Order: sequence, then C-alpha cells, then structure tokens
Amino acid sequence: IELDSSLYTFLSQRISENVLLINQDIMKVSWDEIPSFTKVVANLPFQISSPLTFKLLETRFEKAVLIYQKEFADRMIAEPGSKDYSRLSVGIAYKAACKIHKDIPSSAFSPPPKVTSSLIELIPFKNPLFHVIDESFFFEVTKQLFTHRRKQIKTILKQSKTLPYSENLKYKTQRVEQLSPQEFGLLSNQLYHLMQSR
Repeated sequence: IELDSSLYTFLSQRISENVLLINQDIMKVSWDEIPSFTKVVANLPFQISSPLTFKLLETRFEKAVLIYQKEFADRMIAEPGSKDYSRLSVGIAYKAACKIHKDIPSSAFSPPPKVTSSLIELIPFKNPLFHVIDESFFFEVTKQLFTHRRKQIKTILKQSKTLPYSENLKYKTQRVEQLSPQEFGLLSNQLYHLMQSR
C-alpha cells in the first residue's frame, strides 16, 4: 500500500505479477478492500505510527516487522514508572508482544531523517493479556488518565466530567505512571461497573 503516486508508478513497473499494489492512504483503506494477510512489513510514516499500530492490532495477523522512530519504539515497550511509559505502552502490552531488534541510524536512509529509527517485531496475542469488559472504554480511561500522568488517580477522576469516582476504587492514591497495564485493566473494569450502576 503506497500513497505516493510517483513511487506507486515506479513500483508497479518493477514488482512481480503476484504482488497487489494499492495506491491509497493506509489510514483510509478498509481491511475488507484487501486480501487477508498474516505478515506485515513496513517502514511507516512516523506521523501515523500510533493510529496505524492500533488499526493493525484490530486485525488478525501473526507477525509485523515495522520501522518506527526510536522515541516512539521506546514508548511501546516502556515499563511503569519510566519517563517513556504512556498509554501507548499500556495499549501495546494489552494486545501484543513487542520487541526492539535494533536501532537504525539516519545514515541508512536517503534522504537521511533527523532522528534514529528502530526495527520492531510485533506479535499479537491470541487473546488479550488481561480481561477488560469494554475495550473502547478501557482505551478512553487510559487516554484520560495519561493526560495527567503524575497526578493521583482520585484527583483526576474527581475532576473528570465523563469518568465516575468512588472512595472504594482500587489504586485511587497511586499516580497514573505507576500503574501496570493489568492494573489499568482492573481499574477500567471497576469504573465501567460504576458507570453502569448510575
């Protein structure tokens, strides 16, 4: 799938007949429009790294080998409490096993970018690492909480206009950046039950 028309034309004259080349924006392509696939190999445009990664994780594939900006790759595998830990780290941990194989210097590309890249292997779990009642709600909870990553959970929830709060919540005195992905799942489930009971 290649967006650039000139590169698409260049490639179409050089690839074998058994390769399907699509001249579209990957973010606008529906998976129903293309044949089923099990492997993904891509050097991603860095500006769509996050939305494309989560779009990929909505599909059934066995393995992806992808190139990301190093800073983004570091956030994908970051541990709780680290400066790189983010909602991306939590979302990836929930959906897939992720490994950085090597860093790639800018000199490996033409023209060279201003950043270092990383080669990532992403293998989706057959089932998510932990149970959440509602996936979209879980991702919304992590998104809202990480906008105030250094605050205590209870402080954020008390100020939230869309998420509930209860004195009985687990982890309410912990800071967002300290919660493990599994704890985000448990908290999300608690908040979901609270929402349903109101």
